[in-house]
Amino acid sequence: MLERLMDCVKLYQKGEDNKYNPNFITKLLNNYRSHEAILRLPNRMFYENELVACGGDEITRAEYWSQLPNKKFPLIFHAVHGSERRDENSPSVYNDYEVDVVVHYVCALMEETLGGHGIEENDIGIVTPFKYQASIIKIALQQKGLHYIAVGTVEIFQGQEKDIIIISTVRSIVYQHNERFHLGFLSHAKRFNVTITRAKSLLIVVGNPKVLQIDPCWREFIEYCQRNRACRGDNFTLSPLSENEIKKLLNDKMETEECEENLLIPDLKIEKIEESSSNISTNFLSVEERFAAAKALGETLNDWW
Repeated sequence: MLERLMDCVKLYQKGEDNKYNPNFITKLLNNYRSHEAILRLPNRMFYENELVACGGDEITRAEYWSQLPNKKFPLIFHAVHGSERRDENSPSVYNDYEVDVVVHYVCALMEETLGGHGIEENDIGIVTPFKYQASIIKIALQQKGLHYIAVGTVEIFQGQEKDIIIISTVRSIVYQHNERFHLGFLSHAKRFNVTITRAKSLLIVVGNPKVLQIDPCWREFIEYCQRNRACRGDNFTLSPLSENEIKKLLNDKMETEECEENLLIPDLKIEKIEESSSNISTNFLSVEERFAAAKALGETLNDWW
């Protein structure tokens, strides 16, 4: 609602002095969470370059980590040309290649110190757009004896922060809708903003550059890391995809498309919800029965999501 007011109502917009009326809008500009290098890109893309990095020593402790390609720039884009897969019993997807890379980074971090302090499991957060990927990463970490690292989707991490954030983007296929190519869940600027601003001192993104470059936000992130010599993993160049490459990426996709499209565009193909809800009549139910019916429908929706 606030965003709509700022777009449509003059009182909530900037005046001639390029400032908001403090009676209606107060924009918080001092950022105490993130290292300046982590904040720089989202600051330019989403906050009109008005944010000021004000964090203390704790946000700079990863500047000289041994595996940083560029010291004092605590970001890494690790290129992986992996394969996106879907389990036959789940609409969610996973990427084994990226799981291996994520676990490698976690183990490397746990063996070192940052800024003279050891790294605890609760210092690390792993973000991925897909629940199935999160589940596989948790299992892989447990096999290494790591049980307390937070692993979850972007929505779970909203409002949270961690010293170290590792992102597994998973996506290795593209979608086409209305003659436009997109990345499903990942083609959402606000979700992108939340994802890359959870880290305090170190941000590592693992993904397929050939696919991610299709989205303007992710392309900017990769280019940002390239300019600062902060890329690792597979060799790659960012260039427009040929017709054959696009065709291959489209042909490689599995049944995930229907699930992705349903979630990306809410008014498409909701027969499953309607079918589930049509079986529940609440006209003559008691309060307890209505509660049970609502709970059953909620569980159905949750499983589908």
